[in-house]
Amino acid sequence: MAFNRYAAFYAAYNKTLAQGNTLTKQEVVLDFTQNRTKSLQDLEDDELQLLVKHLNQSAGSFYKKPTEPAEVEKDNLRKAIISQFHQMYRTPSNAIAWAEKYGVNGSKKRFNDYDAKELMLLLQNAKKVKEDWQTAISKKTF
Repeated sequence: MAFNRYAAFYAAYNKTLAQGNTLTKQEVVLDFTQNRTKSLQDLEDDELQLLVKHLNQSAGSFYKKPTEPAEVEKDNLRKAIISQFHQMYRTPSNAIAWAEKYGVNGSKKRFNDYDAKELMLLLQNAKKVKEDWQTAISKKTF
């Protein structure tokens, strides 16, 4: 099996996504290379290693706090969904994966791509999941 030159990048990038990164892979590369390229293939090995190091050191700092009322509402709904999973001792990654896997009204999207109505439905479903979890825990005998 051949070594994947980009495995470390994707591991670091996915970690930033789980911690709130709203930038695409291309935006991260474009920002890092100061608008020289948006492609990983154009990076030299040492550049790629430096980018991975940068991502690992600044995981979570890519998050841009929304300022528009509609975006603030969506951000708060996403946080509420994550909170439901946190109460079940689950991680934000678990909440995001759940939302992306199950979707709403037959539509599956990336977590940050859902609109406010869809996020509200996801929140209602997350509350039901938590209630079912609590019921299952209360019925469990030790």
